[in-house]
Parts: sequence; structure tokens; C-alpha cells
Amino acid sequence: MRCSAKLGALFAAIVVVGSLGGLPSRAQPGPDSAKLAAARELVEAMGGVAMAERVVDEMIGGMVNQMRTQNPGAAAEFERIMRTVLGPGSPKVKAYFNEIMEVTTTFYAEKFTFDELRELTVFQRSPVGQKFQRVVPEAMARMAPVMMKFQAGIVPDMQDAMRRATEQAGSSGRR
Repeated sequence: MRCSAKLGALFAAIVVVGSLGGLPSRAQPGPDSAKLAAARELVEAMGGVAMAERVVDEMIGGMVNQMRTQNPGAAAEFERIMRTVLGPGSPKVKAYFNEIMEVTTTFYAEKFTFDELRELTVFQRSPVGQKFQRVVPEAMARMAPVMMKFQAGIVPDMQDAMRRATEQAGSSGRR
């Protein structure tokens, strides 16, 4: 359960970060190079690439665990292949890390002033900032079961609402 809770939290984080790219863009110019550099420094202080590496590693671990339950004899070879294909040096993984860095850097540069970015970087490099970074994954893991329970609880409600809407649309069209 703990592994699935971690994966749920990591999946939620991936979905949130991934959804940033789908937001409509404004016709305004992007952040200037100084802000982007300050934002990159912040992401590096937060361990952005290390976080992305952990996400990939957790994803591999989850897929291997699933393979172990479905086809235990193939799990070792599957893990070897996954770790080769999704190793930190693979072109797709490097491109993923670069894209995550670009999206995150741009996001922070758009949301914070240059001075705020510098303050956040100082905080992230401080002992309490580093402690914060260490405990965030645990907080996300604790939230994951609550999120999954919520999601599971609303599925029947959504299905009922869709069924009623379909029934109403069908009965309105028969008049």
C-alpha cells in the first residue's frame, strides 16, 4: 500500500506539472533572461532534476512490482530492460528532464519577481529549506490515499450524473 500511495502522489505531481503545459498562453513576452536564470537557480536548489530522477525511478519500481505480480518469471528481465530504456543517460529521459526544467523554470519566473526568486533560493539552500525538501515527499505520500479515496468516492456520483443526463437527453429528444 505504501508504494502505491507514493506512486499515487508522484502521479498526481506529474499530472499537475504536465497540465501546466496545456494552459493557454498569453500574448505577453516571456520572462527576461535574468528572471529565468534566477528561477533555474531556484529549481536547482530545490533539487529539481533529482526529483525528476526519483519520479522515474518510482515509476520503474511500480511497473516492476506490477510485473512481479502478473508474471514473476519475467520481472527481472523486465526491470533490466526498463532501467536501460529509462536510465538517466537515455535520450528520452534526458529530454524529459530538460523539458521539466524548462517548464518549471518558466513557471516560477512568471509567478515570482527576481527578488522573490532569490529569497526562495536562499531559503531552499538553508537547513530548514533542505529539511522541507526532505519531508515534502512524505507529505505527498500521506495525501495520496486521501486523494485516491476521494477519487474513488466520486466515480459512482459521476456515473450516476452521466446516466441521468443521458436519460434526460434521450427523453427530451423523443418529444
